[in-house]
Amino acid sequence: MADAKAIHITRLIAIPMVITLAVTILRLVGELNHWPTLGFNTAAGGGGALVGISWLPLVFGPYFALKLAAAGDGPASSRKVIGFAVLGLVAYMLAVVLFLITVRHPSLLTLAAFLLMLIAGFVPLIG
Repeated sequence: MADAKAIHITRLIAIPMVITLAVTILRLVGELNHWPTLGFNTAAGGGGALVGISWLPLVFGPYFALKLAAAGDGPASSRKVIGFAVLGLVAYMLAVVLFLITVRHPSLLTLAAFLLMLIAGFVPLIG
């Protein structure tokens, strides 16, 4: 029997999907009409333009977390989740520093930095 507070995946992703589509279309129109480069840079990857989908995870991450927690699908311990997220971020930052130090003369430490970056991405899953 399904829980009464269970969240349907289509309802969960409907709003983010529409917003992402709208931002993508706005970006396309802006680039095709040569709107200001600050907002609509045509360089590969967006060139740091303000209008784009790369900032959407910062908005939708908390959105999904709140929606899932309200439906009863939240974590058992918020402290544990936050702790492992911070640990993953610290490990990633250390890996970036190690990479920047070793990138001019690649060695096994450079490879270790890449592996640490990869592992750091999975650390929050423990929480």
